[in-house]
Formats: sequence, structure tokens, C-alpha cells
Amino acid sequence: MKHLIFTVCFVILHHSFAQKVGISVSSRFFHPLSKNDPLSTLDIIEKLNVTQIDWLYCSESSKIKLLKERNIKFSLAINPQIPDSGEYTAKGRIIGLNGEKYIAPWMKVWNQKNPNWGCVNSPFFNDLFIRKSKELVDLGAYAILVDDSRFNEQSVESGGCFCEYCVNKFTRYLIDLGHTEINDKFNYKEYLKSQGIMKFKYRDNTILYRQEFCDFQRKSVINFLNNWKYSIKTYSQKVDLLTNNYRGKWDSIYSIFDGGICEIVTDSLTDSYFQRIVKINNELKKSQSFTLVSNDIGLNLQFLLLCKKYSITAIAPWDVFIGTGKDNKPLRYYLDVDILAALYKNYSLFKGYKIIKNKDNSLLTLQFKKISNKKYILRNKAD
Repeated sequence: MKHLIFTVCFVILHHSFAQKVGISVSSRFFHPLSKNDPLSTLDIIEKLNVTQIDWLYCSESSKIKLLKERNIKFSLAINPQIPDSGEYTAKGRIIGLNGEKYIAPWMKVWNQKNPNWGCVNSPFFNDLFIRKSKELVDLGAYAILVDDSRFNEQSVESGGCFCEYCVNKFTRYLIDLGHTEINDKFNYKEYLKSQGIMKFKYRDNTILYRQEFCDFQRKSVINFLNNWKYSIKTYSQKVDLLTNNYRGKWDSIYSIFDGGICEIVTDSLTDSYFQRIVKINNELKKSQSFTLVSNDIGLNLQFLLLCKKYSITAIAPWDVFIGTGKDNKPLRYYLDVDILAALYKNYSLFKGYKIIKNKDNSLLTLQFKKISNKKYILRNKAD
């Protein structure tokens, strides 16, 4: 078993991240997941003095109790893949032109039990989503985070939804727009197939009603989320509603939410990007947390320093999604907890550092420009 040994070689100045924005982690699932899982959600809470956990998929009251006992604020996540039949996704799902249930392109190789996204025009899925959200509220979450909140709009890029509810509602949508060339018996799914179209291509301008269908799917999501928001806010006025607004966007869908937990990529690690995000969020009165999609230690340190500089809550780089691994499973990044603890307590030392790696990556050194003869040494070493 390998671990990182963290050696501090000089006296450090104290300046805590927690002074303004607190310390947040995103334990996507409550670790350990099994007796063979070396990770621990409670361990990182204690070592980092965590004040908040976000984007947590958990509905077990016994585990939630452990957070409450430690006075940890937590947001609980929900997504379009809510199971409806045991652990499976069978009813009220997005259905493609040829009857296939929609799976997000990046999830197709993950071999999940519940891969299929729910359709926002399905009454069954509407009821299911509201009911499951209220269950999370009852667990005491300060916020509910809707993961992948684009729903049907996202599916349009892969062909859209042609379930009976979408087909019937789209006919009414066209009539209400003033398309007198059709009547209430018009069936867009049957029409496309009669034209030899076996897949709806959202950028193909030769497809009749292409733009109308894209607009309909997006507006359906907006209607769905507004109805969900009203139901949840009526149920509990205290709960915040969050979404993963990729790269800090606030479009017509994301703007429905009170705030966002934004996945950003490495080219966003600039002062100009952070300044722009802060300005937009202040104008819109939206809360915003960041999580970086990278397993590079240097970039993660830079990310944490930028968040500190602009008083943005940084989701600590622990249990962060960074892509799909060679085993076709979601790849997650866990920066060593001891390194994180030192950084959060003494962030000023990490200004002006440089990283030195051996060719075989057996030794990693963080060397500081202001104290050139002092180093943090991170060594991979077998027990």
C-alpha cells in the first residue's frame, strides 16, 4: 500500500481559508462505500475542519445523522436518473425516435443500473422527482442540488425525446405558435419517419420544425423546473436550490436556481475569468462554488488560491470527477488529505511555489521562491 509522506521544513504563518468562506468538500458518496474502501468522508471532515459538504448523493438517515452531530451543513444531490423500479430506471424516461431510452453520451460505458434520464413532460417523472426531492429536504439538507439539470434539452444533442407526452405536447406547441398547416392529429415522430429520418439532428436545417422542436424541449425543461421549484419552496422556504452550472453559465435553465456549483476547466484559472464570474454573480445575486476538473496538483493549488483571493467557496479537490477511466468507470481525483489540511491552514506559503518532479514521479517537491532553501517534500513510499 502506498501513501504520501508530507514533510514541513520550516515555521509557517497561519492564515485560514475558513475566515471568510468556510471549507467545503464534495463527497459525492459517503465513504467508505465498503469494507475495502480506503477513503473516509468523516476523516476529511475532521482533518480539514470542514464546515460544509456539497453535491452528496445520500439518503441514509444514519449517515446524515453523523453530519448533523458534527454541525456540518450539507447539500444533497438529485439527477435525471432517479430509479423508479427498485434500483432501475424503467418508467417516464426520455425515448428516442426509434424507441431507445436516452443515456448521456459520457455515461454510456459506465454500466450503471440506472442510466436512463427521466422526461420532463412525463407526469410520472414529474411526481417522482418532486417526491424524491422532498425526501431529501426532510433529511435536513440546506440545499438540493440538481445534477445535469438540462434534462431534455441535453438529450436534443443526441436526438431528443419522442415519448408520447413529448409528441402530443409538441403538436399543441406548434398549433399555439400559429402553424395552421397541421391539426391536433399531427404526429411529429411519424412525420419524421415518413421522410426517412431515423435520427433527429438538432443542427440539420433541412428538417422541418427543427428549431421549434429544440425550443420546445428547452421550454419544457424550464416549465418542469419552475413547477418543481414552486413545489419545493412551498414545502420548505428555507432550502436553497442549486445546480451544476458548467463554467459558471446562467442561461434560461440555470437561472431558475438560487446558486450553482460550477465545474471549471483549467483554462479558467485566470484573474480575468474569476473577476467576470464574481461580477456576474453579484449582479444576478447568485451564490457560486467552484470545483476544478483536474488531477494536476499544481493546478489544484492555483485553483484554491484564486478562490481564496476572490472569496469564492472552493470545493476541495477530493472526490472530484475528472472523466472516464480505462476501466470505463467514472474517474475521480482525491488530493492527499494531509496536503489539503496544510494548505488550508497556511495558504500564504503556496504563493510563488514551483513544482519539481523526478522523471519517474517518485519524488515531488514544492519549492518556494521566497524561501528557496526550504521545501515541502511529497514522497511516494511503500509501507
